[in-house]
Amino acid sequence: MNTAFVVQGTLFFVASVLLARTERSRPYGLFVGFAAANAAGNVVVATVPSGSAGVAWVHVSAAVLAIVGGNAAILAGSPFVNAHRAYRAASVGLLCWPVSFVLAGHRGDDHR
Repeated sequence: MNTAFVVQGTLFFVASVLLARTERSRPYGLFVGFAAANAAGNVVVATVPSGSAGVAWVHVSAAVLAIVGGNAAILAGSPFVNAHRAYRAASVGLLCWPVSFVLAGHRGDDHR
């Protein structure tokens, strides 16, 4: 799980930087800054155990930084990402997949 935190934080930050470099005409500073906060929080959460005596507050603070930074990055970056047609098409496709299971009456616990 610790590796997953590091990978998720790092890839989210790298994706924000790559998105910022695609269109230099828009201000991406807030988006990239919040993504960096999310990455830093995720890396610290992965490296500082929650049960360690005396440093549990570091883990909790980093978790708050990761959660708030990630949510703020999504809010700050959503206008930029939504502007790309490929993103909209992929979002609709990903939404249609679970909806198709619901409409077909498929349930995950059904093993015939």
